[in-house]
Amino acid sequence: MQDITADYLRKHLGEVLDRSYYTGDEVKISRKGKALGVFVPIERYEKRREILKKAFLKFMEEERATGRGDDFTEDEVMDDVVNALHEVRKLNPAHD
Repeated sequence: MQDITADYLRKHLGEVLDRSYYTGDEVKISRKGKALGVFVPIERYEKRREILKKAFLKFMEEERATGRGDDFTEDEVMDDVVNALHEVRKLNPAHD
């Protein structure tokens, strides 16, 4: 994974997008030594998202099979997960 600065990204956005898209490379963007984000080729992003969705749905099926997940919809659980993630990030912003 290549590591670039936010300033470099600002000046070379098109180049960075093309590099990520055409080579399949992930590019980490940092500012003042802190990682802020990652450019990921869209195919890889969509594949990861599908894997996470399948894992989440499997978890929900298992919870429902035991009777523990009967009272919650998938949307409610996902909202809870997102809210918990935001709370954890507030407590430990260095790991965003």
